Amino acid sequence: MRKMLLAAALVAALGLGGWAQVGFGGGGALRGVLLLDLDELNAALPGAGFPAFAGGLTLAGGSGVGGVTGEFAFGGMGFGGSLEAREGERSAKLELGYGAFVAEYPLALGRRAILSFGVGIGGGGASLTLRFRQAESFQDALASPTVTQLDTGFFGLLPYLRLQLAPMDWLLLDGWAGHLLTLPGPWRAGDQELAVTPSLAGPFLALALIFGGMEPAVQTDSY
Repeated sequence: MRKMLLAAALVAALGLGGWAQVGFGGGGALRGVLLLDLDELNAALPGAGFPAFAGGLTLAGGSGVGGVTGEFAFGGMGFGGSLEAREGERSAKLELGYGAFVAEYPLALGRRAILSFGVGIGGGGASLTLRFRQAESFQDALASPTVTQLDTGFFGLLPYLRLQLAPMDWLLLDGWAGHLLTLPGPWRAGDQELAVTPSLAGPFLALALIFGGMEPAVQTDSY
């Protein structure tokens, strides 16, 4: 990672293509994965008779940021995802949503590439749904509920690196790599507040198609 960042900074310093600044902007769909640290939650689930989670949350969302390289740029992003584990009739499902204001500092890597260092500042919520069994009928579901749901809200920071490539004038390929840090509130079962607060944090990886573009803002030389 360190070598990659040093190489990117060197390319930016050389100013490949002779452009001092590049303007960029647009918005589009985002797909990715959130690799939450679920050790606390997975330690508790089997003891209650539920399967533990494996893997990451598959995410869908969107992002939009615009500005000029060499200056701070601003925008927004949001995503949601879920992860499910099943064992017989019992299942556990974790769902999470996050939205953030985004501030980043972009560097031009030539005419058609931008590397940005940024942070998302926002919040979201998560829910954990536990299913004990399948209901045999409507009356059975009313008489003996089959599901328990726990909910929480959180404040979140998402520091990230972002690489944009422009294969076409109107299209950007947008890659994100970051780490979601959260300050969760208490989990609740309905109106009842629970004492235990499992953490919600982990690496974030995503790709996006941005319908926008790049164009030179200032031309310092021509080759």
